[in-house]
Amino acid sequence: MVKILFIYLSVLSSAFGINATIIVLEAPIFGEPDETSPVIQYYRKGDDIYIHPQETHQDPYKNEKFKFSEKVKPTLYEDPFLEKPYTPEQRGRFFKTLANSGREAYVLKEHVLIEYKDAREFDQEVIAFDHTDYRIEEPLPENYPFTVDRIYKGALSMALGRANFDAYPYRQKILDQSFNLSTEFSFAWSKEQPDADPSKRFFFGAIGGFHYSTQDYVMSTQNASQTNFRLFIGPYASYDIYRTPKNILQLSISTQVFLLDNMDVAISSDIDNSSERRTYSSTLAISPQAGAAYKWRDYFEGVDLSLGFNMRVNLPRDYKTSDAGENDLLWRRLGAGDSYYQGLTSEITYFLSFDNTY
Repeated sequence: MVKILFIYLSVLSSAFGINATIIVLEAPIFGEPDETSPVIQYYRKGDDIYIHPQETHQDPYKNEKFKFSEKVKPTLYEDPFLEKPYTPEQRGRFFKTLANSGREAYVLKEHVLIEYKDAREFDQEVIAFDHTDYRIEEPLPENYPFTVDRIYKGALSMALGRANFDAYPYRQKILDQSFNLSTEFSFAWSKEQPDADPSKRFFFGAIGGFHYSTQDYVMSTQNASQTNFRLFIGPYASYDIYRTPKNILQLSISTQVFLLDNMDVAISSDIDNSSERRTYSSTLAISPQAGAAYKWRDYFEGVDLSLGFNMRVNLPRDYKTSDAGENDLLWRRLGAGDSYYQGLTSEITYFLSFDNTY
């Protein structure tokens, strides 16, 4: 009786799954023996699962050598009422198991350790690196976080425009004047302001640079040339109204305070072939400016390229000279302290900028 019970339990145990343990942080369970098939659930490290018993089955007669003849042949049973038995792939990457829903499922062999309860347990290999482990080990590396927020901007701009300033009040009426190009170079530095704008599109900083422009005038018997040189600095702010990984549309405003604003006036006379030059200056004049730019991110290695325009309003100011003139036919006043009024003017410049965010 005991022998019969032992045989019954042995046969019964072989009908159940084999115990296995998950050895990776999060093991996916696939619906098919294919890593591209849908994942139907996950097991965590240390969970117990059951593997199909055929995965660990060993043929007790695999080492035996049988000699078959016409009278001795293996018996093949083809019973249509019996299901086709599961035969695992010996070199496959998956073990057959069951999902929590009861459906057949598959788990990668490298994600489990099987309880063979024999010497085969010592032959199992444990993967050196767990690709499912998304946790960061401590202590954290010195360069953590690996992606650093870029909170500073630097922009070097070169701009061209049309010179636009009031002429010196010459003694003769201006008959014609040139429309020369003005040139500007500037550098803007700004820092991200997350407290003012959580979307991290608003930057505030400072801008500095210089402006150079000339205009020529023709009168009845005289010719004149005016050269304006400005050195400025002031607050600067920008906002990215449109931003993608490749492009940015940016609006900016600034207030330029001119530390140096010189107007060189040179006059020559056709009557006596005389010529003189005097420098007029304005102190701490202010000009507000607004602009827009379209930016191509990482146009060069780590450098952005921007194209845009600026509109500047030059507030009224007085230009005054400390130089004395000699020819009263050329100047309205010869003595030092001569001055003239510059009214409200506007300028538009178009610029090319190289930007870097760090």
